Amino acid sequence: QLSQGGVPLVMQKPWQQQQQQQGPVELPQHNQQQQQDLHLRFVLSPTPTPASQLLVPRRLARLAQGGQQQQQGSEHQQQHSAITNALEIGAHAMAVCETLACRISAHGGAALLIDYGQNCPYQNSLTAIRGHEGVHPLSQPGTADISAWVDFSAMRMAAEEALEVQQASQVADSRSAAASGTASAVGAAAAGYGVDVYGPVDQADLLHRLGIQARLQALAQAASPQQIEALVQGYHRLVDKGAGGMGASYKALAIVNKGVKAPIGFGVQEQ
Repeated sequence: QLSQGGVPLVMQKPWQQQQQQQGPVELPQHNQQQQQDLHLRFVLSPTPTPASQLLVPRRLARLAQGGQQQQQGSEHQQQHSAITNALEIGAHAMAVCETLACRISAHGGAALLIDYGQNCPYQNSLTAIRGHEGVHPLSQPGTADISAWVDFSAMRMAAEEALEVQQASQVADSRSAAASGTASAVGAAAAGYGVDVYGPVDQADLLHRLGIQARLQALAQAASPQQIEALVQGYHRLVDKGAGGMGASYKALAIVNKGVKAPIGFGVQEQ
């Protein structure tokens, strides 16, 4: 199953006649033409998997809800229309965010998540890199780095819905506790529960709000000309939003305790 080890699932909606009864199924990540010279290949699941049955309805419902509640940008409109045929599900990333949200809610703290991705779904972002070049994910397994882009909207959904699931569980516990005379203790445990999720924001925007330019100037004061050149190159690599830069392709998401003000770099007033 493709969800093992953090590799995303790609789900197909039941638009073909033979799929009308079985619902979403897992799609092969690459077409047969690309795979003909490989020893391994991706195949289409003949029936819905547990992962597709559990995750796809949640994801589609949230996407539909978001589309109704807010005006989407052109990129988001294009990406949301793409899920007519396929939707990539990052099951591992969603599980991590659910766990973080529950841990922060119960014990305090915060989480800062930074990776390359976008704030809307993908159809298929699974890729492999060998020698700084892209290769087929099944080409000589074990000799290339396997990766996938992050759907930050799914990660945010997972963190927010983790709270809803646990709150529903607490309601059920409180009803059970009421019957046994311990409702007050359960109610106290449920009070104050929750997290707030901020972002994602572009890495360039976050670093500039955190003062990366001032940090660059401070480091340059005690640096040699060669060191200054390296510092400037590193700065542009981190914040440039064009080709070769990480400023827009990398984004940041923050999860904090409910009621804590937005972390620096994520506040509305800083936009």
